[in-house]
Amino acid sequence: MNLETKEIQVANPLIVTGEEHRFLAAEQLRESGIELSAALLEPIGRNTAPALTLAAMAALESGNDPILVVTPADQTVSNAAAFTQAMHEGIREAAGGSIVILGIAPDRAETGYGYIQAKSTADSLKRDLCFEPKVPLVRGAANWGFQYQQHYLTTT
Repeated sequence: MNLETKEIQVANPLIVTGEEHRFLAAEQLRESGIELSAALLEPIGRNTAPALTLAAMAALESGNDPILVVTPADQTVSNAAAFTQAMHEGIREAAGGSIVILGIAPDRAETGYGYIQAKSTADSLKRDLCFEPKVPLVRGAANWGFQYQQHYLTTT
């Protein structure tokens, strides 16, 4: 999957991972023919926000103002063409100053994820209305049919 286009230049990735996964992540990149820029190691799992803050600071060291593409390690991309198109659209939108979040339409209430409530627009992008963190099971299950129809799952 190649995200690079005439307008989009892709730098070597800086990964954020745990100490126990660093060799596996580096090996997977090597097998894919991707040269690692750097690895920031999380001291414990689930400490994503501080680790990503450090990654953003490291990305700024070049003197540029890069667009960061942050993806979870546990995602599955079943349609590479659709994912690449969504990434291109998101990167173009981010270049204009927006914060872009990719999500999937949920098919059930799930307490392990946060929800993005979004409205449709003329283009394929949705405009963010609000973010709701992980919902309690009772509320999520009781309001699923009504409240989460216009939401998209995101990992938090």
